[in-house]
Amino acid sequence: MAGKFPRFDACFNPSGDVARARVYFRAEGGPHWYFVDMKTSAPCFTTVLPKPKKSLKKMNYYLEVVNR
Repeated sequence: MAGKFPRFDACFNPSGDVARARVYFRAEGGPHWYFVDMKTSAPCFTTVLPKPKKSLKKMNYYLEVVNR
């Protein structure tokens, strides 16, 4: 994925109950977490992460989904 903008898609059920969805990410072992909000792309959600540097070996990530 280095040198490209990674796209992240996820589906939640029921999607109508989702108030907010985010992808949190960091370089493996890095001290800081960053996030991007996901946008609805019915029936799922999607986002694009920032383009990682070619020097990045691994990345950690997790989803946070908040219901209404």
